[in-house]
Amino acid sequence: MSNRRWGGRFERPVVVFTSDQDWAPEWTCEALLDATSSHGVPLHVFRTSPSAVLDRAAVEGRITQGWHPNFQPGSSHGATPHDVVAYCRALVPGARTARSHCFVESTEQWIALAGAGVVADAQVLTAAQSHLEPMVHWTGLLRLPTFFADDTFFTVRPGDLDLGGVLDALRAPGLKVVIFHPATFGCNVPSEAWYRGNHGAIFGSTDPSAAYVGRGTRLVFHELCDAIADAGIEVVGFETLVDDLLATVDAERPVVGLSRRPQPAAPR
Repeated sequence: MSNRRWGGRFERPVVVFTSDQDWAPEWTCEALLDATSSHGVPLHVFRTSPSAVLDRAAVEGRITQGWHPNFQPGSSHGATPHDVVAYCRALVPGARTARSHCFVESTEQWIALAGAGVVADAQVLTAAQSHLEPMVHWTGLLRLPTFFADDTFFTVRPGDLDLGGVLDALRAPGLKVVIFHPATFGCNVPSEAWYRGNHGAIFGSTDPSAAYVGRGTRLVFHELCDAIADAGIEVVGFETLVDDLLATVDAERPVVGLSRRPQPAAPR
């Protein structure tokens, strides 16, 4: 049964397409944008680095954007959570959403993000779990669990990339946030082993010559999109869904006593 907080919003499947830029080559970003446009699905990109392709797509309204902060040790984004957030703020000013690189998180990091105006994340990755619904973090951030990610899928299903179980869960009720990375899509990655073995060629490439020939991530993307269209499943933009859900959360906020934008903790 759907949580009454969301008014039955997830009694049917609701799909949201997202992408983690992950310093991808520009041609792979363009390839993913062309694919989402061809299927008519809105795309929300969590940004790690400068990209003329993605900047242009945002201006043209082809994508919406959030932050993909790298909180790992040695990060080029900064040494502390506040440094990382400052980098992201300069990269994509005014962003309201985030998903951290490699799903790293801590209390200090989320306080810093909430203090910088982030209102929602898509941080928790499941194994294509059905009946997913949003949660409200203690900082007030809206947390949208993620249903499917291309890189974990080709890690656990290398070779055949059989979508059977994923498609069954896709048709079940609940939120279905999916992730496709530009580099893994553009290079049609079939497995974690292939990705690691070709990492240098992928990120040093300037054209599609680095792509795998055969059944890989690109085909998985198109099959997933076709299955969504065939089943008549609702696809909604990430920012649009966040706005709809925040209206519900804000209406209840005096009851739950949460603040959506707490002040960041003082540096220690």
